[in-house]
Amino acid sequence: MFILQKAIDAGLLLTTNEIRAQKDLVFAVTRRTFQLEPLDEAIRGYGISLKMALMWQIRQSRLHQATSEELEFNLKIDGRPLAGREQVSAGVVPIDLAAAGKGIKGCQSALSVYPIAIANCAEKRSELKKLITRLNEEKKILKKEGITVDGIH
Repeated sequence: MFILQKAIDAGLLLTTNEIRAQKDLVFAVTRRTFQLEPLDEAIRGYGISLKMALMWQIRQSRLHQATSEELEFNLKIDGRPLAGREQVSAGVVPIDLAAAGKGIKGCQSALSVYPIAIANCAEKRSELKKLITRLNEEKKILKKEGITVDGIH
């Protein structure tokens, strides 16, 4: 049994409908921000904008005082990311050149991978081509134009 300590505590408790509304709001903003969209019709899955994922990682690296002016990223493909039998994910991982030169592998941990696409498909070459088609198009645009985050190119 829950006992209110003060009369003002009642205003802090959310009803089920209020909790659901808060959750819907958070997920709606996240979907819009990262431009979550279904992948190619041939495979079932969802992906986010590569540009938005990179912007998020660049901001995070600045929070952790990244030393270099230029940042580099690896694109990774992994099978069975969520313990599914036939699942493939594509993700982006920052390359920490200062740490890589010293043999430190902290930037390559599993927690540093930002998933940008997850699909329910076989880990076959033909399926992987379908998975990364949009990713390659976005990558070409980013290589040509670069990316500006918070006024810094």
